[in-house]
Amino acid sequence: MDRELVLSEMRAVTDAHGPWNAHNFEVADGVYTKGSDDTSATWARLVGVVQVVSDLAPRPIDQLRVLDLACLEGIFGLEFAKRGAEVVGIEGRRSNLERASFAARALELGEVQFLHEDVRSLSAETHGQFDVVLCLGILYHLDAPDVFQFLERIADVCRGFAVIETHVSLRRKERRSYGGIDYWGRSYVEHDPASTAEQRERALRASLDNPASFWLTKRSLLRGLAEVGFTTTLVVETAVGFTRYADRLMLVAFRGSPMSPELVRGGDPTPRARAWPERDPRRPHRSQDWRERARIRIARALPRRALETLRRLRRRDGNPTALSDTNGRPRGSPPA
Repeated sequence: MDRELVLSEMRAVTDAHGPWNAHNFEVADGVYTKGSDDTSATWARLVGVVQVVSDLAPRPIDQLRVLDLACLEGIFGLEFAKRGAEVVGIEGRRSNLERASFAARALELGEVQFLHEDVRSLSAETHGQFDVVLCLGILYHLDAPDVFQFLERIADVCRGFAVIETHVSLRRKERRSYGGIDYWGRSYVEHDPASTAEQRERALRASLDNPASFWLTKRSLLRGLAEVGFTTTLVVETAVGFTRYADRLMLVAFRGSPMSPELVRGGDPTPRARAWPERDPRRPHRSQDWRERARIRIARALPRRALETLRRLRRRDGNPTALSDTNGRPRGSPPA
């Protein structure tokens, strides 16, 4: 589009639906959606997501069908459309949708479609299936049981992998049950329960309508993804730090087929989410375990005769853990 026409349409969209509040990018020569060429707040997240998809997708981006859930003002879907992907964006707020649709017209991107819908209505029957599903900044805005049903719907439309960026609860404060499984997390207030529908519509950084949301713990989220059919989930650290929050994760969940070993038999042929207990039972290697370090310090402080006596007592009691090795040296000591 002509630069002056872009400016004219942009003013009309801003007057009718308000200014851009989240995504800043260039829609014409020198024309930025937030009126400034400072795109640093958006750049890192966009780089991280595009790089992850480019690295993990089995085909080039221009051969992918991409779904952008709760797409806000559209920058992620628009970036993939600009790279040749077929893109569908779903957004629940009309104002955000109008801004995203304008940007698609200004950039003359014909392979992107923005839909004014509630992501909770997502289905394969309506929307088809996608190679990549972007679930960026929406999961933690949903309450139970919607959050669990939403994971099921994502799995239903995903034939490749989903990129999930979300806050997680750092503590097991509350329990929610779904499908006979207990999940843990915490509640978060999204809106005043007495607020009107119009007030909730204007709260652009909150949920669409539910007054509270449920933030899953990391392990409950991993279990939920496994339960709906994602066979492998990666916790991603990108070269560019995409968030300043320690409780915000990027995950990549693959929609695969459960594999069973051909050589080793007798185990569960379809490993389930029970591999994700809420409390992690694993302990670090003894060289990094404070208990082991304490035992080594005690052993080094004791006389050799006392060490021999303790070693004999522990073996007599059937305890395989000794304070010294078979040569009488404290465990962890360098060889003579």
